[in-house]
Amino acid sequence: ILYARQLAWLHAPRDEKQVQGGRSRAADHGEKYPDEPLPLPDVDTPELVGFLLAAGPTMAGAMGEIPLSSQEITAWADGNDIQLTPWEFSSILEASAAYASEKYAAKDVARPSPTAPELDDEKRKAIARNVRSMLRD
Repeated sequence: ILYARQLAWLHAPRDEKQVQGGRSRAADHGEKYPDEPLPLPDVDTPELVGFLLAAGPTMAGAMGEIPLSSQEITAWADGNDIQLTPWEFSSILEASAAYASEKYAAKDVARPSPTAPELDDEKRKAIARNVRSMLRD
């Protein structure tokens, strides 16, 4: 799920008011670091990532991208002669929902990466003090 969220965060077109042209973070990364792969977390089940990407990872809805439906995944699996286990099926559904949700939320330039460490209030205050201190100097 974290892999799907990070992938969506990287590929989300950012708000054009915040970033000229609404470029994705992946496009920026490819331009700045053409020889480096995208920063994605390790995954224990690469076949599920392959299934998700081959099937979608989202589908078109009336208001934009939405998660894959169970019917979509079933049709994709049947069409490709793939027998998904119940665990694989539910994992693909969950990963698609995580991808769609993160891709929408990640349009905001200020949204941190899903792989970024959580900051509690104390860490936020310490960072703010350090920034204020640097700006005064």
